[in-house]
Amino acid sequence: MSTCNRPIRARRQVSFLLVAVATVLLGGAACNAVFGVDELSYEASSSASSSSASTLSTSGGAQGGSVTSTTGAGGGGGSVEIDPCAPDVSAGCKAYAENSCKRHWLCWPFWMNVTYGSELECVALTKRECGRIRGAPDHGITEQALLDCADDFLALSCGDLMLNLLPSSCVTEGMRANGQPCTTTYQCASTSHCLRPNGATCGSCTPLPKAGEPCTDVCSPGSICQAGACIAPQAYNEACDAAKPCVPRVNACINGVCSAMKPLGQACSGAATAIGSGYCDSAKGLYCANSTPQHPPACAQTALLYPGASCSQSSYCAGGSCIGDNDADGNKCVGHAKECEVCDATNGPHCNIISSCVAGLCEPVDHAAADCD
Repeated sequence: MSTCNRPIRARRQVSFLLVAVATVLLGGAACNAVFGVDELSYEASSSASSSSASTLSTSGGAQGGSVTSTTGAGGGGGSVEIDPCAPDVSAGCKAYAENSCKRHWLCWPFWMNVTYGSELECVALTKRECGRIRGAPDHGITEQALLDCADDFLALSCGDLMLNLLPSSCVTEGMRANGQPCTTTYQCASTSHCLRPNGATCGSCTPLPKAGEPCTDVCSPGSICQAGACIAPQAYNEACDAAKPCVPRVNACINGVCSAMKPLGQACSGAATAIGSGYCDSAKGLYCANSTPQHPPACAQTALLYPGASCSQSSYCAGGSCIGDNDADGNKCVGHAKECEVCDATNGPHCNIISSCVAGLCEPVDHAAADCD
């Protein structure tokens, strides 16, 4: 039955077992992060630009460097009303969503605007998906872990955030072993993620490849997937080349050294419309603009259009996509549809980043009700 058409139901609360405490895992071994860059924000890519928001998470799954957990998340009996289109949101989910979105906005303001349209919308979507994921069996996420992670999240560097090198307070571990079914990475044991085929609700817990191992899109913390293999990128001020890349959307390889990307207005070379051309700051949506008789090439801002603005298929729409309305006004930026709203996967409106268009409705994953076992 469709998540959106399923009636609100009573679900017995359960007490989750204590999750083991582990020490920091060196060498990029992965655990399941309490909502990092990945699953809440980037498991699906933005319909507005296939090369934008989805590239923010180079690891793609929730990972981190250690495992910390305390008590279970559930109560001790009774029932609660569950609405998958408007799940209950705890104080932990709220605190995490606010600080996570704030930190991501400071690191990648242009792409976050493309994906969500506003920081407030990022917070709203992250809170709702957090509430859904906490309904999944065997997830191992605790209220205290969310609160602690929220406190530590703002101190993360953009480089560590991009590589999912999260503080121990932001890491937990699910209870399911490799090969067991899952709907979310947070159900899986350490060093694994939930590998789900495109469009599928159910997947299986699968080991994350480490540096030097083959990959398709995800790697263990500290690595990125490049040319079919996981590789640890070079740090700021280290030597770099095509085989030894810098941390994407954080640094650029300039004259063989990982360096800060060029700011707005700074001179650049290799003028092109592509964001990041001429080593301009791709995190802010800058590109190297053509010279004029009065000015040499310089880093300029890519236009970000808002709902209702005229656009083309190469435009970047904030929190939406460019859709043709078949009238004299031409194409317009249209905001993404929310969970359980009407959608059209081909012609738009497209769904927001935490739902998928299924039979004309934006379907969120109902982790509590999914029958994957």
